[in-house]
Amino acid sequence: IFVSSVEEYARGDLHTMIYEQLQAKEQYMKKVIPLYQEMDKDSNGEVTRSEFAKYISDPRLIAFANSLEIDTIDLDQFFDVLSSRGEMPVDLDTFVDGCIRLRGTARSMDVYDLLVRQRSLAQEVGCIRSLLEQHCLSSPQ
Repeated sequence: IFVSSVEEYARGDLHTMIYEQLQAKEQYMKKVIPLYQEMDKDSNGEVTRSEFAKYISDPRLIAFANSLEIDTIDLDQFFDVLSSRGEMPVDLDTFVDGCIRLRGTARSMDVYDLLVRQRSLAQEVGCIRSLLEQHCLSSPQ
């Protein structure tokens, strides 16, 4: 009886925790989407580095960064992580996902940045390998 009571309590606690997380995410989304839409000046569904840069000193972006526990001096790095080092524009899904994943200390952003860089390097190595294989197959031996 005691074990089943504990299990029932744990299931209820899990449901409560999931509900609270969903509620927090919904509140969070209410903050993220309007800011993103305002940065997307041409309304094409993507924010470029130049569009983002115009808001670096905006008090709303600074307050938003503070709510994510991101130091304002790390905002450039934040966008770099989301945009493949500033090479690609950032769509709403990427922005929201990045905000959720990078929320917290700078260490989270640094780890995510390393992950992005590692993926990029893996792609480059794959391309180099393909080129070498093609070269070896096409050159006379």
